[in-house]
Amino acid sequence: CKGGVCGSGTGRDRSRSPSIFALLACAAAAAAVVAVGYQHEGERGRSRSYLEAQSSRRQGAAGSMHRLRTVAAALRLGLKTTGPARGLHLRATQHAEASNGFQISLIPCLSDNYAYLLHKPSSGVTAVVDPAEAGPVKEALAARGLGLDYILNTHHHMDHVGGNLELKDEFGAQIVGPKEDQKRIPGIDIALAEGDDWSMGGESVQTFHTPGHTKGHCAFYLPESNAVFTGDTLFSLGCGRLFEGTAEQMY
Repeated sequence: CKGGVCGSGTGRDRSRSPSIFALLACAAAAAAVVAVGYQHEGERGRSRSYLEAQSSRRQGAAGSMHRLRTVAAALRLGLKTTGPARGLHLRATQHAEASNGFQISLIPCLSDNYAYLLHKPSSGVTAVVDPAEAGPVKEALAARGLGLDYILNTHHHMDHVGGNLELKDEFGAQIVGPKEDQKRIPGIDIALAEGDDWSMGGESVQTFHTPGHTKGHCAFYLPESNAVFTGDTLFSLGCGRLFEGTAEQMY
């Protein structure tokens, strides 16, 4: 989690501290993949209507990713984004909260994942983002004397939703996730699509549809808390693997 940009993937989902040469090589490889994809599409002779539909979907996804990158860049630079949020100063395991925003703490899960614990003292609301397992989350809640109101999932992979049902059963928390992937989110109660107006603890939560890592992946942006939770879409030095989407979608 860096500069308010919170990704929670594992080593399986991201590269580890690549050099600038590795990053350039990855960019070139991604461009080559896209070019080959276009060539293959042409060779398959797909219909014009199909290509137009695909183009429309790509443009929508590209718009989401552009907004997400803009938000992430602003957070990294400590610039004012939308709303009254201010830049965050990182601590080793916790964000200092923005004015009236959520306090955000890291919870190590599995061997190389993080979940994010959010608590807003003014409203008493507590949430967790992408709980890979229930045990560490329950320990963190008990240490702080907190309950759990919401579970936010960026996508359906088990290293992000593995703790859903146990936490829901114990605390009665509502599970929030992407509408595009709701059939694969265990125990989902609230399915959000891009543009939906939803609030948590009196704070606006904006949803970006960010396909690429998975088809239904989303990111959650909390302007007042000056934080965006990007799952396995965006990391400080790269992005997630392309399991279901394309390099073009990810870009």
